[in-house]
Parts: sequence; structure tokens; C-alpha cells
Amino acid sequence: MSQPSSQIEVILDGSCPVCSAMASFAGTRCGDRATFASSTSFDDVALAERGLTRPDVEERLWVISSDGEARGGIKAVAGALRALNGAWPALGWMLETRIGAWLGEPAYRWVAARRHSEIRSGQER
Repeated sequence: MSQPSSQIEVILDGSCPVCSAMASFAGTRCGDRATFASSTSFDDVALAERGLTRPDVEERLWVISSDGEARGGIKAVAGALRALNGAWPALGWMLETRIGAWLGEPAYRWVAARRHSEIRSGQER
């Protein structure tokens, strides 16, 4: 498992505390292999150039690969992990396997569905 040498672009909506924490954590551990940006820094034309819409970026975390492929949700998390230093790329690789995605996507959707309420307030219902 080698680390990718190409740069990725990570786009998050900025309202999810889990995504924001992940971006902060990853930003210090990936060197120049990734850039992180809030979706609010893109107009609709810039999003369309990446194959995304405003509703896309308001709903999910996205990673844009150097070849222009847009990956959302748990696949974006996996892509971001693969850009990190250390053992993190192994976790990203595991999330890209069929079983990893099968387990990871429901967990991702659970967090995403609660990002504006229980998680932000620190309370689970």
C-alpha cells in the first residue's frame, strides 16, 4: 500500500463538526498531498467544474482526485485518509473495500444526518 503522490481536493460544508475535526486533523498530517476547502468558498460554476452541485456539497464530504473524479461520503473519507502520513492510508484502503464501504457508508450517513443537531450539541437522542 503506497501513499498516493497526486494531490486531492477535499470539500466540506463546514457545518459538520466531525468533518471539520477530520479536516483539521488531516490538514496537519498530509503535507502537500491535499487541500481542504469549505464549500462556501466555491460558486456554483466552480462546483459544476468539479461535477458537483450546491446540494451535493451541503449533504456530503467530497474528495476530488487529481484526475477529476469526485467521490462523496465514505469514499471521500477513504480518499482523505489515503492522503495522510503514517498508518492512516491503510484505514483508507480498508474503507475502499467492499466490506469497509458496506460498514462505513451507514455510519457516515448516520453522522451526516445528525450533524446539525445531536452531534453539534454533544447530545445523543
